[in-house]
Amino acid sequence: MDFSGVIQIDEITIDTNTYICEGVEENEAESFFINVHPSPSSDNLIINYISLSNSIITISDINGKIIEKHIANQNSPLESIDVSKMNSGLYIISISSDEGVATSKFVAE
Repeated sequence: MDFSGVIQIDEITIDTNTYICEGVEENEAESFFINVHPSPSSDNLIINYISLSNSIITISDINGKIIEKHIANQNSPLESIDVSKMNSGLYIISISSDEGVATSKFVAE
């Protein structure tokens, strides 16, 4: 038999960890997060996050269109956003700062 071009694989390792940060060192990643609730939401969405300097909150639809963008409140780790006027569907929320980006998803009803 001709086995040219055939690669034998003895072991495959699949990493099933979930990563929420980009562009930060591993020890910083543990303290940089975003949590949204309730999802699905039909009125106010509560955002819980670590407030970092120069943080910007961005909400995008699933196609990447920016729906809302504003500077995060650095005096509080919680914000409430009115989603009642958003079309029903899946949205992506991100907080970006000089330290990196944390993202999460939520459903508007």
